[in-house]
Amino acid sequence: MEIVLKTLLYSYPSLDIVVDGLEKLAEYKAITSFSNCHKTLQQMENIIKINDQMARIKELHSLTEGILNNLSLKERMLVEYKFFKYEPPAGFDHSSRGYFRKKKKTF
Repeated sequence: MEIVLKTLLYSYPSLDIVVDGLEKLAEYKAITSFSNCHKTLQQMENIIKINDQMARIKELHSLTEGILNNLSLKERMLVEYKFFKYEPPAGFDHSSRGYFRKKKKTF
């Protein structure tokens, strides 16, 4: 379970980019469908699959956002520093042993 959580947190900042790419792909497939030699039903099924993927990723993003919002300020700063590579605010000591103790408590 820990690996799933870490994977989710590492991928969280780019989920919006993935959704944007899928939206563009679905739009492209719809626009170019007239010149595609595949059957209409098959083309529509492909677009529906892309839309399903987008919905799942959006739900994953929303669930992760909810989890992050339930963290305390210090826990959230720790997660953002570790997984999102955001700059820590002034006074946040990320280089000391305290960082690793906080990390162990959080995960």
